[in-house]
Amino acid sequence: MAYAPEETWIMVVGEARAVTTGFPSAIEAEGWQWDETPDMQALFALPLPPRMVIVLPIPAGCFPTTAYATIRRLTSVLPLPVVVFSPESAPAVIEMALQAGADDFLPLPVMIEEMVARLAAVIRVRFGAQDDLSHSDYHLDEAAHLVSIVGGAPVHLSVSEYRLFRMLFSARNRPVARERLAMVPIPHADLDGQNALDATVSRLRRKVGAERIITIRGIGYQLVDNRQMPPNISYMHEALGAR
Repeated sequence: MAYAPEETWIMVVGEARAVTTGFPSAIEAEGWQWDETPDMQALFALPLPPRMVIVLPIPAGCFPTTAYATIRRLTSVLPLPVVVFSPESAPAVIEMALQAGADDFLPLPVMIEEMVARLAAVIRVRFGAQDDLSHSDYHLDEAAHLVSIVGGAPVHLSVSEYRLFRMLFSARNRPVARERLAMVPIPHADLDGQNALDATVSRLRRKVGAERIITIRGIGYQLVDNRQMPPNISYMHEALGAR
């Protein structure tokens, strides 16, 4: 099959109807292309495009060992985002899938609107900012979950921290709404009274610098990238009430 490089593809490993009966029409309504392949071996044999999200439906009863090994193999062989769908959605199952390398996890049954929103978020995070990495303070190592800031040593982030950082990075120097950041799967909150999002932001600030991730009151958070700083950024922060 020939893939146009600018097209976004959603590839289901298995059958699309295992995700939801409205899968094809929902994907096509977003302007994305879709296909399905019977298993991973068939997937690995395909010439895959650079803008593809792998959708992996996993039946109940496959966690922990079988599903973990499947996700780990898939993410280690292909440099593409993987979104897992499963009716098994206990916090430990979700955490296991994310630790294995999945970019997101959606419990089944799933609402069409949520499925589209979460797939769109993964597409933005993984493909939205790939073209300007050479003009950034940051260098990201997707495989090792490392972030290097110009002039500093690489910093290792946890799975949750890296996913949150990646979403902030895709919109750097622009505010990201809390609602969008809440789409990032964060398995557990800290025990200090903060919710999961704010606790993860706090850990990120300790690792990359508090001045790098600023709060935009009433909106959410913003990652500062000095190499792409618009000339009126100070005025913008003051006007928005950043702190």
